Amino acid sequence: GIDPGTMFALRPIQCLSLSRSLYNIPCLPRHISTDPNLSPSPISTEPAINNEVQTNAINHHDIKPTPSGWVPPLDRPRREVPFRIHRTQLGKNLPIYTEYKQKYVYTSVRKIDGDQEAVKKELEELLKKPVIQRAGSLLIRGNHIPAIRKWMLEIGF
Repeated sequence: GIDPGTMFALRPIQCLSLSRSLYNIPCLPRHISTDPNLSPSPISTEPAINNEVQTNAINHHDIKPTPSGWVPPLDRPRREVPFRIHRTQLGKNLPIYTEYKQKYVYTSVRKIDGDQEAVKKELEELLKKPVIQRAGSLLIRGNHIPAIRKWMLEIGF
């Protein structure tokens, strides 16, 4: 085990667990082991071999969608576009939603950064439907989530 007196010294970050912090229970970060026989793995500060840039790039040829259909975003779009569509913060999902207004169903595309007019034109060409432009989002009458989702993944968002 570990001495309870040194447990507080090993806690370099604030405990994010509300229940533990309310009752003043020590909380260790996930990277610190309570086993004294284990030593932490060293973090390399050496530059990359041959001055290569190390990135966390995702190779989408090797990645298959999860059972739910989720696919991680690319580091950069496959083609140059004057806009960016950001994913949701919690689940990193595509920001495509259905909205129900009066007796109609609408598809809403949110979190658009950049040239919203270019997104509107591409969606009108793709869906052959008029697109309503709102502040920060676009609205299309009907449920078009599968087609818009496929279009966004083809671009790399």
